[in-house]
Amino acid sequence: VIKLKEPDQVEETMENSTWGNILHLTLKNLFKENQLIDLDAIQTIRTQANQQLKKEFELKFPDGRFKKGQNALMYFQAQKCLEAFFNNEHKNIIKNGNYKILGLEKKVEHNFEVLINDKKIPLRIKGDIDRIDQTKEGIRIVDYKSGFIKNGAVSLKNFNAFKTQNYSLQLITYAYLYHKQFKEKNLTAAIISLKNPKGNLIYFSFNNDKVLGTELFNNYENYIVDLVQQMTLENKEFKHNSKNKYCMIC
Repeated sequence: VIKLKEPDQVEETMENSTWGNILHLTLKNLFKENQLIDLDAIQTIRTQANQQLKKEFELKFPDGRFKKGQNALMYFQAQKCLEAFFNNEHKNIIKNGNYKILGLEKKVEHNFEVLINDKKIPLRIKGDIDRIDQTKEGIRIVDYKSGFIKNGAVSLKNFNAFKTQNYSLQLITYAYLYHKQFKEKNLTAAIISLKNPKGNLIYFSFNNDKVLGTELFNNYENYIVDLVQQMTLENKEFKHNSKNKYCMIC
């Protein structure tokens, strides 16, 4: 809440989170807002990808440690992930047509009030969307993931499944926030798993429908309100989930 962060530490061996952040920064700096992405554009961006990736690694590791040992393997893996990413982008354009980038690392938020103990309590929900596309089918929310995610990993039948599907929760939250802030009615939201070359765009779907509309967003807001109200009950007891491990550091 108050944005406290751990101090930066020197990484002898690159952390997975650092690797993922570098890929995110690389893609952010390769694309431009309001840019039309067609076959020519994606080919041009592709030729710049390895140089931009190297630049991001050098900014993080100015001593060049990413060129040796296990770090060098992770650097090579990042190159292969980008290669697969652009292969998929090329195929998508051939199949579905061009798209325009409306936003990169777009901050979105929504403020409203929740009634708790007969008092209206302000509630703010916010997030950062990796990429927002204008396609011929409408607005598409895109979230890059540096981990391996399978196809079908973000398909829901009801809101209770959020307890085990955090990726789905993130996608619908981003779509909900964009809907509230920009009044767009029908959206799609998808993950691009950078470690899954066959994953391509993994679309979020609710009851087998990938188009997210006003009714779903209203129901989702009611779910959030109910969740907050349940969390603030005076007799509510918080327990450790027996299926999860305890923190090994604490």
